[in-house]
Amino acid sequence: MATVPICTFTLSNELKEDFKGSYINLSEFKGAENQSPKTLEAIKNPKCEWFYRTYASDFKKISGSPIAYWPSDTTRNIFSLQPPLESEFKLCVGLQTSDNERFMRSWHEVEYNNTGFNLENNFEAKGSHKKWFPFNKGGDYRKWFGNNEYVVNWEKDGYEVKNFKNEKGKLLSRPQNVNQYFKSGVVWGAISSSNLAVRKDPVGFIRRKLYGLKEPKRR
Repeated sequence: MATVPICTFTLSNELKEDFKGSYINLSEFKGAENQSPKTLEAIKNPKCEWFYRTYASDFKKISGSPIAYWPSDTTRNIFSLQPPLESEFKLCVGLQTSDNERFMRSWHEVEYNNTGFNLENNFEAKGSHKKWFPFNKGGDYRKWFGNNEYVVNWEKDGYEVKNFKNEKGKLLSRPQNVNQYFKSGVVWGAISSSNLAVRKDPVGFIRRKLYGLKEPKRR
């Protein structure tokens, strides 16, 4: 049986800085038979853990002004007082092969001597004359380090991937920001049903989705 999240709210078209809204988070209570009693309990006992009171002006402390009523003051201050990530690091989209079965393998499926490790850029990768290179495509929730399970065919500077086209000549693959491949950085899953998990990637990896590179923007 599918579970569909439901949100009910009342909004005003005028932001009153001193207005403190009330919010009840029922995400931990599944089913109407549980949510209705928990809603009444929160109204009767505002000190319960799923009842929140937040000033409307606090929403503006986070970029985009999301209706995020649950963050602590410490978390909001990080958003409002610290510089945004994009001001210090470059965020990119990496390699999307459009056919993982064709271009990607688990690391143990290919010949070790034909796999290039610890290479710092495309020039070194091409000069190595290797076919397979470490490929990070996201993966399950995991903190700090890991999900390094795959390699990708990037032989001859990705010749086959860069020329992967359909019968009409349209390019199917999306090798984007190629000059950033193999650099160290941080990576995280684009979609998650749990908390954000950021992992450190060493040099030598090509990456699929969003990642932050250790390369400050020029000022």
